Amino acid sequence: PLTARVFVNRVWGALMGGYLVDTPSDFGLQGAVPTHPELLDWLAADFMTHGWSLKHLVRTIVTSRTYQQSSAVREDMAAIDPTNTWYHRANAKRLSIEEIRDSVLALSGQLDRRLKGHPKPLWGPDYTHRRAIYGVVDRVNNDPTLRAFDFPSPTASADRRTENIVPQQSLFALNSPFIIGQAAALVESLQLSEGMSAEARTNALFQRVYRRDAHEVEVKRLEHFLALMEKRKTDPWPLVAQSLLISNELLYVD
Repeated sequence: PLTARVFVNRVWGALMGGYLVDTPSDFGLQGAVPTHPELLDWLAADFMTHGWSLKHLVRTIVTSRTYQQSSAVREDMAAIDPTNTWYHRANAKRLSIEEIRDSVLALSGQLDRRLKGHPKPLWGPDYTHRRAIYGVVDRVNNDPTLRAFDFPSPTASADRRTENIVPQQSLFALNSPFIIGQAAALVESLQLSEGMSAEARTNALFQRVYRRDAHEVEVKRLEHFLALMEKRKTDPWPLVAQSLLISNELLYVD
C-alpha cells in the first residue's frame, strides 16, 4: 500500500541521509522513480507484517550492513557510483538541532527523561532540561537558534530538512550559554579529581563523549593547550569539554 511505502521511505531517509524515492511527498507520476523499488516494497511489506511497528522498522534498518558502513570515500567506487545511489558507503549526516541539544544534555547528565507535560523554552534563563520534543515552537516567530540549524518553518509541511553551514552555527557553539553551561556540567559529572593525570582526565572526557580514548596526537595538542591555560590561571577543562561537544565527531553520524 502507498501509505506504508511513503512512511518507510521517510524513515529510511531520516536514518540513511538519502531517500529511496527522492520526492518524499510525491509518489505520483511527476515524482521521482524509486532507486531500489524491490527494497522499498520489501520494507513496506515487512513493516505491515510486524503490525506497522516503527521500532521494528528502525531496528531492521540500523542493524543492516548498509546502515553500518563507514562514510569514507572509496576510490574504487567513486567513478562507478559518484552520488552514492547504490549505497556503497554511508552518507555522512549531521544531527538535527533537536538531536544535538538532547545529546549534549544526555552527555552532561542533565537530561530530564520524564514523559508528558507542558512545553517550555529550549533555551534562555529558564529552559527545560527535557527532550526537545517538549520545547516551545512559535509558529509566528521561529526560534533563531532552531532556524540557524535548518529547523523547518512550523507554518507549512516539510518532507525533509536542508543541511546548510552558516556562521550562526559556529557562533552558537562557541558562545551559547547553553553549550557553555552543559560543558561545565559535563566536567562536574565526571568528578575529575586533582590527583588524576591530564591524560586520565582527557580519556575520561573522550570516553564519555566519543566512547573511545584520545589518540596520541590529541593528547599532545591538549597538553599544549593546558600549558597555555596554566599561565592564564583559568580552569581549562570546561573549555576542553566544550570543544568535544561542538566537534564534527559528535555532530555528524558517519
